[in-house]
Amino acid sequence: MLAHSNLTLPVESKENLLIALSDSCCRKIIISIINQSKTVHEIHQELHCSKTRVYRKIRFLKQSKLVKSSGIISKNGRKIFKYQSKIARNNSIIFDDGFIVNVILNESI
Repeated sequence: MLAHSNLTLPVESKENLLIALSDSCCRKIIISIINQSKTVHEIHQELHCSKTRVYRKIRFLKQSKLVKSSGIISKNGRKIFKYQSKIARNNSIIFDDGFIVNVILNESI
């Protein structure tokens, strides 16, 4: 079970969240990494997207501050990065003169 709190995002991040949610690959990645952090390889295998595409989408999500990354050094000395969504839930309302984006923060990270 996830713990939640409201998150206030700057306008730019809200716009990036809407962009991410409108992109099917980004949306699938966010859903995939809400409950558990995963490597790009794990996401690639689960979603059947190319690794290149997953890397690009993860980079966009990180730059938008929608994904947290953590890294470890494996036994053979390689860096392994895992990614987890900072967003647990979201709802958006669009008006004639703007929009409201309500975000629930994923506090399990």
